[in-house]
Amino acid sequence: MVLVDEVIVGGERRPELRAGEAGAELLDPGQWLMLADAVLAEAPETATGLSDPQRREARDRVELAVAAFEEVLKFIRGGEDRVSPFAFWSQPGHELQLTAAWRFEREWLESDLRRSREILAALQHETR
Repeated sequence: MVLVDEVIVGGERRPELRAGEAGAELLDPGQWLMLADAVLAEAPETATGLSDPQRREARDRVELAVAAFEEVLKFIRGGEDRVSPFAFWSQPGHELQLTAAWRFEREWLESDLRRSREILAALQHETR
């Protein structure tokens, strides 16, 4: 089940998309990973030289990537070290799993998540 909450970030009210504990039902793990990749491709790793609106946008992008990586990790069953190939139901997600199965290993996902959180921390630190 995907839930939408309203959160207040930087004094602004905005919707937050998140899945329940079991993971999303609308997106498969490949789609979540593609979302993370897409938003990170457009996000700088530091806030150096960015205006305040650009910094907020960069932070928002990285926050979304963090959430997407967290969603992919929810598809890994207890005791497993990777997302099961049976967890993919979309054509793009299935194709990504076939061409880059290693990206769905717990170790790689946790590394991507850790790096995204580091970028987010740097962006948040530089915006204060």
